[in-house]
Amino acid sequence: MCVIRKLKKLKRLYVKVFKYKDKRNLLDNHVSVFKRMRWALKGFTEQEIVGFNLTRKNHRDYISYSERLRLETVNNEFWATLLGKKMIFEKFFGNIINVAHIYWWNKNHCFYDPNDMSVVEDPARPLLNSKKSSFILKPAESRGGGQGVHLVTISNKQINVDNKQLATDEFIEFLTQLNNYIAVDFIEPNKYAKEMYARTSNTMRITPVRDGDEILIVDGFHRIGTSKSFPVDNYSSGGIYAVINSDTGELTYGKTIFDNTHIIYH
Repeated sequence: MCVIRKLKKLKRLYVKVFKYKDKRNLLDNHVSVFKRMRWALKGFTEQEIVGFNLTRKNHRDYISYSERLRLETVNNEFWATLLGKKMIFEKFFGNIINVAHIYWWNKNHCFYDPNDMSVVEDPARPLLNSKKSSFILKPAESRGGGQGVHLVTISNKQINVDNKQLATDEFIEFLTQLNNYIAVDFIEPNKYAKEMYARTSNTMRITPVRDGDEILIVDGFHRIGTSKSFPVDNYSSGGIYAVINSDTGELTYGKTIFDNTHIIYH
């Protein structure tokens, strides 16, 4: 089993570093093939080349994607699995904290109720009958970067997927094309987050580290969506990340995947 896990990690590294190309072509013409290959040998992705402004002098200041893969299990592989698999996460934390409700999970184009794993014949019905109006469809296992995420809104029997209106039969057909996905409630951002960009959640990521009995806040950043990143706020999908001053809680500057310019205003 250990060998199989290592082979899976090598495959992920190969796909991400050597073959990865964002389907939305966010970085077209930013990085030459030769430059991509040169830095890929050191474990860096195209996004990291641009985001870190990598040079021979500074590349040792950064953790590469291949190094981050090895760090995933530094605190025990169980926790890496828990955070990466959405179904397991909901079951583990659902009785402790508020998590997004899962309507169904699908595998090999068959849909299941996560409560008792009974078959859901019509995957559109739980969403159409819900009191909520906005939902997120996303991979059940994290791909990173907000890849494969779709926003569904249903109002007055009108169905929109990523701002594209679909008839009910078209929506059902769209759902049947998904594989290993879950449907969850869209978490509505509060007034503050909506003022930044109303079409995405605009979340914060905080990095705590345990030092003996003390918990230290190492760093944090605020993710803010843009028209390029919609329907997610991920930096690697075209969103903005703004560094948080860990001492004061204030936002400092923002950056995008496209260059190293410091952004002061959205």
